[in-house]
Parts: sequence; C-alpha cells; structure tokens
Amino acid sequence: MSLTREAKDQILSKAFTEGALFDSESFWVGLWCSPIVDSFGTPINIGEVTEDDYSRAEIPNNGTVFSEVFEHDVRNNVEILFNEAQSDWGIITNVGIFDAETEGNLLFYGTLDTAREVVEGDIVRFPAASLRFGFS
Repeated sequence: MSLTREAKDQILSKAFTEGALFDSESFWVGLWCSPIVDSFGTPINIGEVTEDDYSRAEIPNNGTVFSEVFEHDVRNNVEILFNEAQSDWGIITNVGIFDAETEGNLLFYGTLDTAREVVEGDIVRFPAASLRFGFS
C-alpha cells in the first residue's frame, strides 16, 4: 500500500510545522561523509563526522524552524549553524535529522547538492531555505 500526496503532506506538516509527530523537544542535524542509508533505506551507523570537536546542531521542534508544506516538501526558515571546526571534518555529502543529540533515531535524511570539504576554522551553516525535506 502507498501513501497519497495528501497523506505525505500531512505527515510533513505534523513532523515539521506543528511539532506534533515526534516526542522530542528538539531535532538534531548531523553531517555525514558517506551515504546515510543503504540501498534498502536502512540507516548505516558509520559515516557521521567523528571528530571530538563536532556535534550535531540542535533545532527546536516547535513548528517555527521549517516552512509550511509547499510543493510537497518543507524547508528550513532559519539558518542552521554548527560549531566552528577545530579540526578537519572531511567531505560532507549528506545530512540527517535525528531525535537525539547522540545516537538516536534517524528521522529524515538527504544528499547535499554539492559536497563540501570542512577544514579547521570552517563553520558549517545552512542558510534559510537551503535544506529541503520531503518524500521521494
């Protein structure tokens, strides 16, 4: 059985713009240097940046960080900012949204349009409207 576009849009709305789908008070955005999931959509537990100075970026699950559903996806309304890299983090190719600061459940993920090498002194930031999440 498949979900309709309407069902997918409602799930996105509940998850991102109403803050009503997940129990967590925050989401955490993680950076990956390799694919986040395998060909079956199963999360791969390796590939997230592992440097000691890296941590996921926290965003509140309060319905304000992401846009209303538009054209079957949501985008970030605010800049998402990571701490300054104190070491080289590698080439970032993927991003994921988790329900915990460490470990936790991968909720949404995507491949960046352009991979980015993060070196010491860099600050990874995603300007408003630069991250888009939806259903394939």
